[in-house]
This record gives sequence, structure tokens and C-alpha cells, in this order.
Amino acid sequence: MKQKKILFINRQAPYGTALAQEALDILLMASTFNQEISVAFIDDGILQIKKGQTPDHILAKNFSLAFKALPLYEIQNVYVEEESLASSGLKTEDLLIPVAVKNSAELANIIQQQDIIFNF
Repeated sequence: MKQKKILFINRQAPYGTALAQEALDILLMASTFNQEISVAFIDDGILQIKKGQTPDHILAKNFSLAFKALPLYEIQNVYVEEESLASSGLKTEDLLIPVAVKNSAELANIIQQQDIIFNF
């Protein structure tokens, strides 16, 4: 059976709702099915992989370090939208994991190549 290309698009800030944590859980679970998994961080989703998160003061669990496990789950394609990175005032060195920075047109092309897309 041919592998499916599955893209997870994370747009939500890491805290305030459980959506970002649930997206990570589903992403890691999906990787166990031997498919080609990619993840893109757009808009406030970039904050999910920002270094130095301290959500203790809002009584939230810091799950961001779990993103460092993506290579262990064979998730190699990790994208960040260039425009979102710039608007957040972050640089790639401010992020927990290595990423490929893509402008919105490049990311749109990547999205077009996917078999399945999950938006969070």
C-alpha cells in the first residue's frame, strides 16, 4: 500500500485551549501508521515551538518539549511560515526544533501535494 502524505497545520497558540496539545497527540499517534507525516506552524501556531515557555503561572502544562521527539517519530518535514515568523517577532533560533522556513506561496504548494490535511 502506498504511503499517504499527511500534513498537520497548527495555527493555534499553545495555551488557552486544549487544541494545541491534542494536535500534538494526534500528530504523534498518526506517525505510528507508517505514513509520510509533515507539520506546519502558521500564525499563532509558531508559539507552540517557541523556546522558554513557562505556562506554570496560568496553571497549564508545558508540553512544548515533546516537539523535540518529532525525529524519533520519523517526522522530518517541519515547516514554519515565513510571514508568521516575522509577524511574531521570532527567528528560527528562538524555536525549540529545526524547521524549514517557507513563504506562503511555497507552503501553499506543499499543501497542494498532500493527500490528507488536518487543520488545528
